Amino acid sequence: MSTNTTIPPPPTPSSTIETSTKLGTNNFNHTHKPTATQQQLYETLAQYRAVGNVKGALTLVRKAQENNTATSTMYSQLLKILNSTPLDIDTSALVASWFYSPDYPLPPDVKNNWTVWHQVLKLGFRLAPTYRNDDMRALVESFTGTFDLATLTDDESWGLLLRAYGILGKKDRITELISKLTTEPQYAHIKQSYLQSYAALAYASTGSYQEVDNLVELLKQNGNLDEKLLQKIARAYGFKGDVPRTQHYVELCNTLYPESGINATLQMIAHKSALINYYHSLVKSRGVRGLPLKPTNSPELNNLHASWDALMAQNEGKLDNITQCNIILEYLTTANRIDPHKYPISKAKKIVDEYMPAHGIKPDEMTWKTLLIGYATTHEFKNDTKQSTRLDKALVILSRMDEAGFHADQSCFHALFKACSPYLPGKGYLFEHFFLSSQLTTALRFRPNLDPRIFELEEIMMASKIPHDRVTIKLMLTALGATGKYKAMWKRWRLLKLSGLQRDAGLYQLIFSLASLDPEQSQYALSVTRNELSREISHERIPRNTLVAMLDCAVTAQMPDVATLIIGELRRQDFTLSSSSSTSTPASTNSADTVSSQSAAANSYVPLLRACSAIPELASEVPKLLNEMKSKQITYNDSIWKIVMSHNLLHDDAGADIQSIQRTFNDFTMQRFEQRGKIPIPVRQSSPIIPFPSGPYSNADRSMINMYVASLVDAQDVSLVFDVLRTMEKETEKIDLTRATVRGVIKLARQEKSTTELSWLVHQILPRLSSQNSEFKQWIKHLQATVPK
Repeated sequence: MSTNTTIPPPPTPSSTIETSTKLGTNNFNHTHKPTATQQQLYETLAQYRAVGNVKGALTLVRKAQENNTATSTMYSQLLKILNSTPLDIDTSALVASWFYSPDYPLPPDVKNNWTVWHQVLKLGFRLAPTYRNDDMRALVESFTGTFDLATLTDDESWGLLLRAYGILGKKDRITELISKLTTEPQYAHIKQSYLQSYAALAYASTGSYQEVDNLVELLKQNGNLDEKLLQKIARAYGFKGDVPRTQHYVELCNTLYPESGINATLQMIAHKSALINYYHSLVKSRGVRGLPLKPTNSPELNNLHASWDALMAQNEGKLDNITQCNIILEYLTTANRIDPHKYPISKAKKIVDEYMPAHGIKPDEMTWKTLLIGYATTHEFKNDTKQSTRLDKALVILSRMDEAGFHADQSCFHALFKACSPYLPGKGYLFEHFFLSSQLTTALRFRPNLDPRIFELEEIMMASKIPHDRVTIKLMLTALGATGKYKAMWKRWRLLKLSGLQRDAGLYQLIFSLASLDPEQSQYALSVTRNELSREISHERIPRNTLVAMLDCAVTAQMPDVATLIIGELRRQDFTLSSSSSTSTPASTNSADTVSSQSAAANSYVPLLRACSAIPELASEVPKLLNEMKSKQITYNDSIWKIVMSHNLLHDDAGADIQSIQRTFNDFTMQRFEQRGKIPIPVRQSSPIIPFPSGPYSNADRSMINMYVASLVDAQDVSLVFDVLRTMEKETEKIDLTRATVRGVIKLARQEKSTTELSWLVHQILPRLSSQNSEFKQWIKHLQATVPK
């Protein structure tokens, strides 16, 4: 820039204006005293910061924007309020967008002020772990586009930029930037130790162990390794959930600085973060499918719990502050969400009711909110009526919180709305982590009940002048759609336009997914909502999962023409699905990369195969898709095996005879052996020898076996049916066949007059069935009373 630019400094009662010939250089200070009105605004913002009034500060600055009187001091004060109070995601994302979106042109003296940008980048750091993580990326791009990096001389700006690259996981950019700052002469004034310290923190965020260790050793040799940096590195690893690395740097800090006083808190944070990370992985792998979060076997989870127990035992009697108690609460409530039997919510409640009073620790707002969300999201309680038991218990905690002087805010309503998640007897909270209807493993034969108090909660929230945010509206829409209250769901969807809350691609995905649970709603969504989507979000910005949700609607509504259009769009968006893609697996010497690439390639085909298999008019496309996968050497995953097996059972044009089904089942069994080392066992010793999966069985295994047995029943091969059942009996304690399949086996055995096999089935196998409701249990009792042993 060749012209002078006015750059006001940080907020002070009397501000300083800086002009420069180039951003970041040649600053000249001119004292400028704010006007009386500005001074009043600064004082009001200072008061808002003292009490943490984020909404008030935002309203004040927005009014100043409208009047063209907003100064960089006001922006800086607002940003400091946001950075010093509990994270308000929506408000923070809005303010962040002012600094990168062309829809919010800022005055040059604000946009070009690096002091303001320091606060902006720190705000981005807070947004990075949330669903608004793209804001961090956009802010970095805007920062590097605003300032001339070739002449930027501000040390803190470089340090924050390094941290930003670390948070974004850009290891190469960190290395490139460090090389530039340590070799080019214009940056000679920056202390090497300063850069090394920031680089170590940045590398820690990317999980680059060796680089961190090398820098720490270098700082140590030069006498520049201070206690504060070691604590920051340990803290960075702690919040990433890296227990061993946190332990290493805690021990190093205590060794080099025995008086540092660093205690178990960072190690507790690491364990808590590791558990939360594991919880999120379970949500993605199991929760979205409507399954209980606890896996059948998890050495990783067991080891983490054992390490936590050892840490608690080691520090017994030493955990004596509110921070540590709150971490314990977060750990126990998260553990409860994963395994409510081993970690009942009462364990967390005892910390508040017994441990804290015994140690003279008074619960703070964080304590009550953690316990509140613990009760609101536990799967420990069953609903015997239309009312949510966990909402009852959450309201008790909210009342205690109010008595303690902490009043309900938006985050509390987040918890209460979560407590209203629909409950289906025998199936649990299927929609707790609802993502796509096609991912649910349980067929929705009956709609769950809706606790009517959710409407009262909404009214109370609105009366308290707390508007819906993205979290509450998603929870409300999910509760209404899952329970079939579509009129109320669409009403709130339309009101979103008037509320100022953006209907982004994620919300569109949710509304299509909920609509796909019902044929009539699916038709409406594809004819009306799909057009709204095209008007509000540009074609190229519609993400894959939103398209998949629309495809689910097309399947439910049986609309082959629309399904074909959506499949075409998925093909255009995903290179794996394009006809020009000859292979899905890139050359790689890393076997983990190859497996990941294969998995991603197979997942790309799942929605296409599912749709074509489920819509009769498109059934002929299934063999074409499978041949396409074969030509690209894409290995089937569990979802594809189930779709192929189901397709063979349902569509005559695919050759639905026992030979094609047997061939599919054999191929599945052999791939299972190749990938997992599960050695097949022969069902029969005589020819033809039929390989059968050995136990233990996964959900996919059980589904494939059930379909195979059902096909044998349809083929009326009673001999092979019972050979399979006898093999299963030896491999698993529980027999996982559907009630419909079992009824078919009973009918076939009676029809074929196989009395010996029928007696064995009724008295030995039926009691071991895992899927039994009260009606089915009565049917079994009747059979056992009428069929001789």
